[in-house]
Amino acid sequence: MEPLGGEETIARRAEPQPFKFWCSWFCPYAQRVWLCLEEIADASEEPFHYQYLEINPYAPTDGPNTKVSLSIVEKQRKYPEFVAASPKGLVPALDDNGKTVYESLVCCEYLSDCFPNILMPADPHKKAQVRLWIDHNNNKVVPMFYKMLMAQVPEEQAALKDLLLEGLRTSNTLMLKSSIGGSFLGGQEFSLADAVLLPWWQRMLVILPKYRDFEIPETPEYYRLHDWWRALCSRESFRRVRISDESLIANYAGYANNTATSWVAKTYR
Repeated sequence: MEPLGGEETIARRAEPQPFKFWCSWFCPYAQRVWLCLEEIADASEEPFHYQYLEINPYAPTDGPNTKVSLSIVEKQRKYPEFVAASPKGLVPALDDNGKTVYESLVCCEYLSDCFPNILMPADPHKKAQVRLWIDHNNNKVVPMFYKMLMAQVPEEQAALKDLLLEGLRTSNTLMLKSSIGGSFLGGQEFSLADAVLLPWWQRMLVILPKYRDFEIPETPEYYRLHDWWRALCSRESFRRVRISDESLIANYAGYANNTATSWVAKTYR
């Protein structure tokens, strides 16, 4: 049977379960938690099921902005269980039989602790390498993606493109140092290190070429990252949470013209 795509997985995981996951399909911060959940479903010795609950954080509008964020009061009225689990009203959030967790990386670490040796290596030094990789990409890659996409002045776009490529070159170097053999950061084993960058890598290959004429060069400074991407494209857990390119392109139009109203847009504007 063909692996499911993200849209199909949303429907398949809608059945009520004790373990609940609140997500917005377009959010890369939530997608990395979603990917972790699918990894656990594949690798756990005991059957693991979760309920996917879609959150639409925007109000209907006929005005110039296609998306207007709901206030926390409006979210609480529309999604009371979600806001109880995530007081800021931001995805992702988890409810593990009444124990709630929110914030993207906190959710990832929580899942790693609940299911040892699936998302993090057992070796302390390898765990440290994973955390260093996460820190680098959260500070030197992810912000540049948003800033470049929202920048409207060509000179600013060019400067941010250089910073993004610099961050990716460092990512490539870190991968070469920390993984000898194998396709993933830790070599043969998938980990949080892979999950935290993957949603943005897809968007860099899909969104930035469409709106900013951006490409990641096929040169030695990026070879390790390209090999990593090719390996992950065939990984069933990622294929099950991968949203179509067309949907992502349409969703990011507001970032490209700098009208987006999301928390992320306000943070990096």
